[in-house]
Amino acid sequence: MATTQQKDYYGALGVKKTASAEEIRKAFRKLARKYHPDVNPGDKKAEEKFKEISEANDILSDEKKRKIYDQLGFYSDQIDPAQAEAYARQQSGGGGMPVDFGGFDFSGFQGGGAYVLDETAHDTSGAKLKIAPWSACEGNYFQAMGIRLIQGRLFNADDKQGAPLVALVNQKLANRFWPKGDAIGRRLRIGTPEAKTPWVTIVGVVENTKMNALDAPDKEQVYAAAQQMTSMYGQFAPADQGGFNGFIVLRSTLPPEQMTNSLRSAVAGLDPLLALQQIQTMDQQLSSSEAPRRFNTSLISVFAVGALLLATIGVYAVIAFTVSMRAQEMAIRMALGSRRGQIVRLVLNSGAKLAAIGCAAGLLGALAVSKLLGSMLFNVSATDPLILTGSIATMILLSLIACAVPAQRAASANPVDALRSE
Repeated sequence: MATTQQKDYYGALGVKKTASAEEIRKAFRKLARKYHPDVNPGDKKAEEKFKEISEANDILSDEKKRKIYDQLGFYSDQIDPAQAEAYARQQSGGGGMPVDFGGFDFSGFQGGGAYVLDETAHDTSGAKLKIAPWSACEGNYFQAMGIRLIQGRLFNADDKQGAPLVALVNQKLANRFWPKGDAIGRRLRIGTPEAKTPWVTIVGVVENTKMNALDAPDKEQVYAAAQQMTSMYGQFAPADQGGFNGFIVLRSTLPPEQMTNSLRSAVAGLDPLLALQQIQTMDQQLSSSEAPRRFNTSLISVFAVGALLLATIGVYAVIAFTVSMRAQEMAIRMALGSRRGQIVRLVLNSGAKLAAIGCAAGLLGALAVSKLLGSMLFNVSATDPLILTGSIATMILLSLIACAVPAQRAASANPVDALRSE
């Protein structure tokens, strides 16, 4: 089967990959004037060139199409942008599969990607190209990672090269194509119908895992037995299997710092030339992936605490000023029989009303920007009633505390002195 070549749209227009939209537009206009059929009547080469630059401009001038092209090296209307982005982020290792996927060249891809399902799959998406990460694993990977088996079985020692090809899928993929829960025994394979790669039998369904971030949506994923991965490519298997990168997952009750040297010794015993790099605990890995979000959260928290302090100080200043201006009124009230407790409640009520007005305005503002706030939260709604109620209660409580000093001062003032001062 012939391998199609990826089209170099940037080269067709003579621009760099970092070119702006304006630079792409200018380059296309310049070439269009040169190769337009009206300017070159009967010139087949000019006509082909015009078609080429028109196609390139159509892709590169559209932000969404250009993003998919930059990620995958080609573009098709059948590609889901979300799947393309997830796939591009998940690919790692070496090798590739030079297969004609309906006109697409996947020779630069690694780790699988596109896949075909058997006739039992209930596919209502209508997408011709399905993409999911393929992860090759062996040993007790799922037990070490804590990935729970939902249905079927995990890989075992019999799943080796020459044995029937098997794979595991996650719940997302199984529920999408076999919603009745009958994914076990179904088949899928790498590529498209034209690729004629071997069928792989699904023997287990495992729970979904987060691929890039804890708040990322669940994606379809396929797990293959490492020793069978080459066979799954069939006649399109890369000749050179060197260069594949991988990860060793180790679960232990011992402290991580005590396991590092033992792990290095074990790997060196298998192959002294095998490099072992970037040893991390799962906590460190999670911390690294969540660092940008943690920074944003910390920064927003600092501003929030600052805003809360300013609001509290502001309430105190306003109430203190109001009490000083109403000193004569307070004196008259006490002279007419008002108790000190009533004066304190009067001042506190004024502060509570002020805080309530501010909370109402803040609540409307929070609802207005709830979508923006939601993008920065994980497993928490930006309009969670409990959180909003707690925030309002906290603000009112701090406002009452801020009003306590002016209220006590007003209640402890001598009415006679206050009246004489006027």
